[in-house]
Amino acid sequence: GQPAGTLALLPFGSGNDFAAHLGVPGALAGAVDVIATGSTRRIDVGHVRCHEDGQTISRYFNNSMGVGLEAAVTLASYTVRRLQGLPLYLAAALKTLPRFRAVDLTLTTHDGDGGTWRRQASTLMVTVGNSPRSGGGFYLTPDARMDDGALDVCVATDVPVGRRFVLLPKALRGRHTDDAAVTMLRVTSLHIDAPTGIPVQLDGEVIARAASRVDVTLLPASLDVIVAEISQSTHMS
Repeated sequence: GQPAGTLALLPFGSGNDFAAHLGVPGALAGAVDVIATGSTRRIDVGHVRCHEDGQTISRYFNNSMGVGLEAAVTLASYTVRRLQGLPLYLAAALKTLPRFRAVDLTLTTHDGDGGTWRRQASTLMVTVGNSPRSGGGFYLTPDARMDDGALDVCVATDVPVGRRFVLLPKALRGRHTDDAAVTMLRVTSLHIDAPTGIPVQLDGEVIARAASRVDVTLLPASLDVIVAEISQSTHMS
């Protein structure tokens, strides 16, 4: 069906990655100007269903979602004071990287052509991106686009602590994708089984701390958003 309305953004988040991808500036006056003069674009949306302690949590995301390390970093960011944007998430990452324990996960993905990918491994994190940037400036899914009918996935298997710190600056530039521990996928659905439980974040909000199953699906062309004129060519596709 058709979207019920049009979404306009004001940049009041901690990272504002979604707003930045749409060309919405960080200053309130500039954001209001985009609302008044921008164009409307139709984008994809992701849907997440998590199972935790016998309860089912159902949410939508516009920008990205992640399980494992990325969600643990989001949790740590709640305790960091007086920082915003990339400095906030860098501080949280530096605190979390040495002590985070990888989790045994079973991942199953499906793409738009009927292909299936499956892996069972000790996993550091899984990030699903509808846009390239998250965490205030990390390009974990650098080739993601919001209107291409697919979700980009970054899967990182466990590595020693020292190598985690090597990958960190690479992720800021989207240059981690050729690392042997990293697998990049383009999917329409993703299923994660985590018998011991895993934290889950959506668009910077932790929605579960020990989910045993996470199902992610794509809702193509399901949301209209107001974007800056420049973002039509440089950001959307």
